[in-house]
Amino acid sequence: WLRDGAYLRIKNLTLGYTIPMQFIEKAGVKKFRVYVSGNDLFSFDSLPDGVDPEQGGSYLITKSYLLGVTISL
Repeated sequence: WLRDGAYLRIKNLTLGYTIPMQFIEKAGVKKFRVYVSGNDLFSFDSLPDGVDPEQGGSYLITKSYLLGVTISL
């Protein structure tokens, strides 16, 4: 009847890279950054697949990914 409720979750993770000025200054750009971000990527627990340890219900964990570019002129 009892389950181990311990878990470890990677909730948000963002990796980004800013292109050095020597490569972008000729294009008239002050800053150029590329990034990728993810939400609810991993959960390490002993619960059945798809069960969210933070909610305790039977809803599936929704993962999301984002790829972006930031440009300053």
